[in-house]
Amino acid sequence: MAQKFTVPITVKQLASAGSDAVTVYVDQDTFSRLKVEAGGRLTWGSGASAGDVNLYRASADVLQTDDTFKTPILFVDNIEIDPTGATTDQVLKFDGTKFIASTSPSGATSLDGLTDVVITTPEEFQTLEYNGTNWVNAYSSVVSYVRNAEATTLTTGTVVYLFGATGDHATVKRADKASDTTSSKTVGLVGANITASNNGPVVTRGYVDGIDLSVGYSPGDVLWLGSNGAFTKTKAVAPDHLVFVGVVVRATNNGIVYVATQNGYELDELHNVSIPSPNVGDVLTYNGSLWTAASVASGGGGASVTISDTPPASPTAGNLWFESDTTKTYIYYGSAWVEVGSIPTIHNLNDIGDVQAPTPTTGQVLQWNGTYWVPAVAAGGGLNTTTDGALMTMAIGA
Repeated sequence: MAQKFTVPITVKQLASAGSDAVTVYVDQDTFSRLKVEAGGRLTWGSGASAGDVNLYRASADVLQTDDTFKTPILFVDNIEIDPTGATTDQVLKFDGTKFIASTSPSGATSLDGLTDVVITTPEEFQTLEYNGTNWVNAYSSVVSYVRNAEATTLTTGTVVYLFGATGDHATVKRADKASDTTSSKTVGLVGANITASNNGPVVTRGYVDGIDLSVGYSPGDVLWLGSNGAFTKTKAVAPDHLVFVGVVVRATNNGIVYVATQNGYELDELHNVSIPSPNVGDVLTYNGSLWTAASVASGGGGASVTISDTPPASPTAGNLWFESDTTKTYIYYGSAWVEVGSIPTIHNLNDIGDVQAPTPTTGQVLQWNGTYWVPAVAAGGGLNTTTDGALMTMAIGA
């Protein structure tokens, strides 16, 4: 029998928000078809079992169900969401008016699948670098962005030195072994062509590719600074300046150089050497803290040696003079030449070191006395000589 209420229903004095306020049964039902709790929770059921669908206030301004909510038309923030005709793997896509079912946009599933990425046998610690055409995997190099201060293009692989700065960039020019200015600040190799007065990359440590090394080079070749921005396998010798550039890694027309520039040193660039203005003939001498330039006359090194048959003019203390006609050696001491030794000249027997025969007499012979050879009379009377015109007679006494 239908029930009719003509006035509002008010339910008071319920024990808690979970207490039943209103329950609705259909005749012969065991369980309510609708239950309204004091806290506002609505629960619906079939009547044959406990309610299985609910709707309630979860928190301020939030209405929630623990089950499934279906609606033929759904608006979220005044924008309709219409999944009509949706199929597997489709996504919701805004068409300018509402969200509709749409096919997922196709795309790469890996880096190598991108059109501008080429990855070849990747290794640990490699990064992606742009080679002018594609992003490729490579070991990172130390690269500086500099300006070309030359009037012509600096091509890939050119050796450059720091020249100055402009426009918030360091400037570079072609390095050259011929001078300290163009060699001592060698910084690296050009990584890609840099036109005049424009900016571009210089590799200061790492790999540079795209260099033609197909002729005259082999992997492992050591490279040194050459002339006018070139590198060479020939090590520079003085007066040219020595700068190590790097080594050849791949020797083809698309060769690779590993760059590791290291400038050589001038003698006066060593930390314990100070020779700002040396003079011709100076020698290095240690002053107790530094090696400095000094003249021989001031005691700065070895003695001056003159070989002649006459004394050298204007001698100074410590000078040596080898008198060539007498083979005697002198040192200039005080204000005079003092003999310090000579090379002995053998003119007669008495000049020999183990012979003592200063005043031999006629007929004597040399006889060993245990220490020296000395003059003595021969046993049995000695040796006698007589001269008769052109005939000399020798007689040994009996």
